[in-house]
Amino acid sequence: HLYTGNDELIVIIKDSNNLISSSITKEITVNDDNNDGDDEECFR
Repeated sequence: HLYTGNDELIVIIKDSNNLISSSITKEITVNDDNNDGDDEECFR
């Protein structure tokens, strides 16, 4: 792969992408789907 010998960089990139993806996913999909007063988390 492209970053042979530079695992730290890969980890940082992966972590950043995961954080961004998680934040966007939760912001969009957390809502009260069945109107019982609490939020359901749906990861599509």
